[in-house]
Amino acid sequence: MQKLHYTFLICLGLIVFSLLGCSAANTNEIKSTSPTFHQRWIAPNPNATPVPGYVTAWPKQVSVEKPDPVLGDKLVWEHWIYGEEFAKRFEGFPLEKADQELQNSPIKAITLRIYKDNLWKSSFSNHVQQYSCNVNVFFDASLLLPSSNKNTEKHHIAWMDYPKGISNGYSNLKPIDTNDKEIFMNSQAFNKQLNANPVIFSAKPLDNRFVALGVREYIPHLIRDISVLNLQANIECGIIGPKADQGIFWLSLLGKSPYFQEIDEKSRLAVKGSYKKTDITFEPGAHPEEKGYVKLPHSFYEVALPKVALIKVLNVCISDKQYLNKASKEAQEDLLKHCKEIEETGVIYDLYNNRYGITHSGF
Repeated sequence: MQKLHYTFLICLGLIVFSLLGCSAANTNEIKSTSPTFHQRWIAPNPNATPVPGYVTAWPKQVSVEKPDPVLGDKLVWEHWIYGEEFAKRFEGFPLEKADQELQNSPIKAITLRIYKDNLWKSSFSNHVQQYSCNVNVFFDASLLLPSSNKNTEKHHIAWMDYPKGISNGYSNLKPIDTNDKEIFMNSQAFNKQLNANPVIFSAKPLDNRFVALGVREYIPHLIRDISVLNLQANIECGIIGPKADQGIFWLSLLGKSPYFQEIDEKSRLAVKGSYKKTDITFEPGAHPEEKGYVKLPHSFYEVALPKVALIKVLNVCISDKQYLNKASKEAQEDLLKHCKEIEETGVIYDLYNNRYGITHSGF
């Protein structure tokens, strides 16, 4: 039964990953490293202590009896990183908090949003809710994203629907300029499929993974000179891949990468979620934006890493608690012990490899 359970989950994962344009490397990694339920939850050293430098992501205390370890007392947790230009165009963004890395960047703002949703609702409407990751990228409208002729309005997919009480991250923005307000009120999402899903990769990769994000919406001109992409991460909340020290993350708006070239013509997605291991450092040239490459600010990585790491282990806890009756008493106790610790302290415990902390190669 245990093997059947894991095979069932892997098959579900493959279905959802294919819909979101996600990394096949992540799927293969789970498939090859996940032991049986019993083995997975028995730590090699039950008295192990956290390794130095482990990451926590516990939020500020809120006035609720038991705050959610990720969301606090809100339906949505979100973090905005924006430049001066964005702050001058919209209300509520203090200039003194503008990120200097975005001073002359094609990216005007980027938002990481997290909420709970049924990640399997395309196939299983009654599945338990888990954490979902959403990214909004506001960028220079001169960077036009080519599309296919396929109209996505007739091919609606369940994962594009937000759960009750949740909406996209930009509906409540308030433009300052009168002309911007008029354009904002009349802006509409692009109703054709992009030629390829945007990809995030490291300029100096540690391993062979990259992240492909599913496109919820593309609005070419949200206001004058600024477009927005509403992106959805895969079921593992794969927002960013691993990077080396002093490394740089790039967002490829056109879905291109220096490490892979294959595109599935049917789905318009990267064929694989991994590329051949290489020691080559990506050098985009003088005008990377002309090829759709835009640099992500380091502050995005600093915010996303601990949150995404916490979400991944919490999602495993949420899912596997449903199948406790299939495990031995010892395995049940071990699972509940570590999940309680994660939920109450925010300490990252790698449930697949039975160790504390985040390794340099990912989370």
